Amino acid sequence: PFGTNPHYVTVTGMDGRGNAIVQDPESKKDNQLYKINNLLSKSSFGVSVTGRNKSRFGRSKYGKGLRGSCTNEQAYNFFIDNGFTAAAAAGAVGNLMAEAGTDSSGQIDASSIESNGEGVGIVQWSYGRKQEFLQYCKDNGNPFPNKDLSLQLGFIIKELNGGEWRKYNGYGHPEYLISYNDFMKCTDVEIATGAWMSCYERPNAKYAHLDRRISYAKDI
Repeated sequence: PFGTNPHYVTVTGMDGRGNAIVQDPESKKDNQLYKINNLLSKSSFGVSVTGRNKSRFGRSKYGKGLRGSCTNEQAYNFFIDNGFTAAAAAGAVGNLMAEAGTDSSGQIDASSIESNGEGVGIVQWSYGRKQEFLQYCKDNGNPFPNKDLSLQLGFIIKELNGGEWRKYNGYGHPEYLISYNDFMKCTDVEIATGAWMSCYERPNAKYAHLDRRISYAKDI
C-alpha cells in the first residue's frame, strides 16, 4: 500500500482498532493507518524492535504512535481510538487540561508537578495512585518527570481497566455518578466532563473547578 517503488516504512504503534500506525517517508502525511493484514501482505521484509516491557513496535519521534498535530488532539484521538464517544473523549481531555494545566500554547502539560510536589502528570496522580504511576513509568523505561503523553495515557487505560472508576458523591451533582459503561456511551459533553471528574479523577471538591473543566471540554 506504499506506492510503486519499494522502500522502507516504520510502524510506530497500533490505534486500538487493529490498524497499524505507519510513517512513510514518501508520503506527505504522518501517522497513516493501515489494516495489519494488508500491511503484512504488502511487505517483503520487517524488523521488530523489542525490549523488556516495551511495545514490539518500539518508540519513535512520531508522537509514539499518537495521532494528531498537538498534545490535546493526540489525547482526544487516543480516547476515541479506545472506544470513547466524542463527548466522552472531550470530557476526558478537558479534565486533563484542568488537572495538569496547560503550556503557553494551551496544550496539556504532561510534565506537570503540583506546587506542593504531590500531584504529578496529566492526571495529577497523588498518594497511592502516584506511586503506582511512578512505578509504571519506571517499568516502561521512562521514569517521571517526563513528557511522555503516550505512556501517561496508557496508564489511564490501565487504571480504568483495573477498576479505578469509582463514584464519589462529593460535588453536589448526582447526575454525574454514572457507570463507566454509561460514560463510554455518553453524548453530552457536560455530563461526560462531570462524570470523569467525579468518578475517575476525584479531586478535592474545594479545588475541583468544574466550570473550567467543562469550558475546556467544550472547546475541544
